[in-house]
Amino acid sequence: MKQLLLICVFTFGVFNLFGQSGTFDKTFGVGGKVITSFKGNDYGRSLCLQSTGKILVAGYTDSSGFQNCVITRYNVNGSLDNTFGIGGKLTTTIVPNYWGTPMAVQGDDKIIIAGLLGNDILVGRYTANGKLDNTFGTSGFASGKLDINYTHVARAIVLQVDGKIIVTSSGYNNFSGRKFEMVRFGADGTLDNAFGNMSKVVTNFGSYTDVVTSMVIQQDGKIILAGYVDNGANGNDFAIARYNANGTLDTKFGVGGKVLTDFYDNEDIAICISLQTNGKLVLAGYAQISSVKVLALARYSTNGFLDSSFGINGKVVNDTANIKFETARAILIQKDGKIVISGGTKGAKDWDFLLARFHIDGTVDNSFGTAGRVVFDIGEDDLANAIAIQNDNKIIIAGYTGTSTNHKITLVRFDNSITNVKSNVAYNSHYSLIPNPSTGVFNIISSNNMATIQTVEIYNAIGEMVIVNSQLNTNCIDISNSPNGIYFARIIYGEESCLFKLMKE
Repeated sequence: MKQLLLICVFTFGVFNLFGQSGTFDKTFGVGGKVITSFKGNDYGRSLCLQSTGKILVAGYTDSSGFQNCVITRYNVNGSLDNTFGIGGKLTTTIVPNYWGTPMAVQGDDKIIIAGLLGNDILVGRYTANGKLDNTFGTSGFASGKLDINYTHVARAIVLQVDGKIIVTSSGYNNFSGRKFEMVRFGADGTLDNAFGNMSKVVTNFGSYTDVVTSMVIQQDGKIILAGYVDNGANGNDFAIARYNANGTLDTKFGVGGKVLTDFYDNEDIAICISLQTNGKLVLAGYAQISSVKVLALARYSTNGFLDSSFGINGKVVNDTANIKFETARAILIQKDGKIVISGGTKGAKDWDFLLARFHIDGTVDNSFGTAGRVVFDIGEDDLANAIAIQNDNKIIIAGYTGTSTNHKITLVRFDNSITNVKSNVAYNSHYSLIPNPSTGVFNIISSNNMATIQTVEIYNAIGEMVIVNSQLNTNCIDISNSPNGIYFARIIYGEESCLFKLMKE
């Protein structure tokens, strides 16, 4: 069994601008919560923000066995926006799949969602106010036209800077199993035949079960798919594939463009992915330990290898007492580099909503919620499938609540503080501190000719500044006279800064 980081609890409140993060925003809906019903079993699956601050949730409704993708729009206070659809609700003609209704919002606030057309992918585009956009495809719809021998389940949508649209799918049939798929459309909904093989890309990892669950696009246009594959005796593993902008595998990433990560030789399922500003990738989902499934994260460097500065050997497992099943369903990276996940947690009986936050090194952020977590119950069956962060840094999650036969779309907003670090902070990218751990003296080593260090600030584990630049020199940090424990160093140089965790022992 491989060694992993089993999260330890400590308090960290460096640079907080506001109060406690992870509390319900009482100015939103009723006590921070909004519940929306159509006319059947209703599920929230995706969440996007428009430039106006209005909130979109896409999902599906199941009424008497008939399913349709739905979109709801809310004002910033959580009330339904009556200028959208009928009373803030739009029922589309698109048929959902189980993973239901990926959504993206263009720069002009037009809305793109994906579902099924028979066994194929169907993409629809709507104006900012919820009308079908007849300038897209045929009467607002475009089909992926993938392999007719497979059923194609749309999992994610990303938008390129040139307006092109990429939809990823997990194609499957009973004989050949599953595979990673992508299809690219032009901004007008026509298939982009310059991408892959006549607009389509199919990737096999060599197993029967290759399931793509999420996708991001890098600033250089490279595309990253994440999910899981069946690795035989080792069970399912986290899986990543990176592609060049033309759809070919990027052989400079991992091994031949692919990466597999095993946790416990059991069921390791990656469900969501996010991209840090420094190009590193963070995956989240769950890993199975014996009969218990626990929250799991992994971080990768830009070449696809596990990042050893995250958790232990690039992996974090949050093993919480009395939990039978806990998973991430969505992930985002805050401006200060902290990692926020939403999902669900299940004890002896029901599923509850889960929201958790981690520091950039993978340790739990105890300034958030209770011991880094917010767990709450509305109904018998609660799950947060999507997450977004507003311009004011408040966190919104979307999903569903209810019973096994009566679910409702649910939206919850939380107060949230962002650490006061510039947006161009470089986490350990230009400097290093050695040795670490240390008995008190940490030498500052520059990887190249960086700007002169202007300030060094040292904070203790509860966020109190204990040393400022006047007590230091720019070649080393000396905290020999301070008690043993965890500290945080912020090095400011030029227009950038670096943040480090220090261990004095």
